Amino acid sequence: AQNDSSHPWRTIGRAAWGLPIRPSTAPRGSATVPEAAQAGDLVFVQSGVYYVPGTGIRSEPSLSPVNSGSNGAPITFWAQGEVVIRPEVFHSGTVRSAASGSIQLAEAASAQNDAYAGWYIRIVSGMGAGQSRYISLPQYRGEQNIREGSYNGGTRTAQLQQPWVITPNSTSLYELTKPGPLIGSIGKDYIVWNGFRVVEGDSYHADTGPVVVWDAHHVTLENLEIIGTLLPMHFDNHNGIRINNSDYTVVRNNIIHGFNVLDPNPDNKPQNSDAIIT
Repeated sequence: AQNDSSHPWRTIGRAAWGLPIRPSTAPRGSATVPEAAQAGDLVFVQSGVYYVPGTGIRSEPSLSPVNSGSNGAPITFWAQGEVVIRPEVFHSGTVRSAASGSIQLAEAASAQNDAYAGWYIRIVSGMGAGQSRYISLPQYRGEQNIREGSYNGGTRTAQLQQPWVITPNSTSLYELTKPGPLIGSIGKDYIVWNGFRVVEGDSYHADTGPVVVWDAHHVTLENLEIIGTLLPMHFDNHNGIRINNSDYTVVRNNIIHGFNVLDPNPDNKPQNSDAIIT
């Protein structure tokens, strides 16, 4: 496929995955894609805002290359100018009705039960604008997120982990975002991410963060700005960078902020709101 400075690919994923859309299986379980970035390749990413799909898996970043680099020949993703990475919105619409702890989505929403369990819904305009809620049955400190039964596909009704402060109505527009890490590496070695601004937005997934290195070695994260979302409540780790089962990771010259919770009740503040967790 043609790719040069005059004819660049339109997405970062095209270089990471070798495909125009993200493969449905984990990168470490996928066959090597010849058109994806190879050992020694330097991927320049031009200024702009890039939206990437959540995986719904805490260990698996969306932008994780399908190939590894090698010693002395890493695969390098290098931002040119201001390059912003944000989570992709999967579905949007107009609220049909809402109650304190639930919301009825548009008719075009999924008819499958629990299709949006564990996702985030944000009111972007109209009554209650600015609020974001996790689609989960109500829970108490120490419990896991209770997803089963939190979305009724027949009525298009989602149950919420926390009630609305201002209840939306039929003037309200919403967006749904699938959570999961945004950049990093799972199972692929000698990878460099340099110079990106990573905005978590509504992609928070319990017990992880927007930048993840998992079972991957010799990965470098440098000159990044990682911006977290102040959550109304969460019950597990919330990190800017998570490093898991990985050796020789280099983390340097990054700015990491916004990883905290808004709930003023100290009983609802869990452990490990961190910039970096290993």
